[in-house]
Amino acid sequence: RMNNAGFVLEHTGRLDEAEAMYRAGYDGIVVALGPDHPQSLGLLANLSSGLARQNKREEAERGFAEALAGYER
Repeated sequence: RMNNAGFVLEHTGRLDEAEAMYRAGYDGIVVALGPDHPQSLGLLANLSSGLARQNKREEAERGFAEALAGYER
């Protein structure tokens, strides 16, 4: 749910709120399912997308690389 809410916030231009929603969702899902679960990785990729849209490119690149590595595992 937090992933979906973050997505809506991101795509309506509310980038700071989207980032907060993605981060909270990611933290919770990692505790519940682990960092390599597909839902965790998808949320991390969405967070990274939102970060890129905010020109937080270095953090976005790290997140994308971590998500990709998780999918490859």
